[in-house]
Amino acid sequence: MIDSFREKQGTWMGVALNEWLQENPLLLAEIPPKLRSQESNLEVSDRLRQLSTALKK
Repeated sequence: MIDSFREKQGTWMGVALNEWLQENPLLLAEIPPKLRSQESNLEVSDRLRQLSTALKK
């Protein structure tokens, strides 16, 4: 089961990112209060990471 999850890591990351961008209240509720002010920084960081990954291919 772990191997299956790891093989589909990109899929799961895409699902999580889509939920984040759609501001899913269940997902946002899981973010600790002290990190909520950094939400936009997390989004920018994730997009930069995706760009870096795409450029390495």
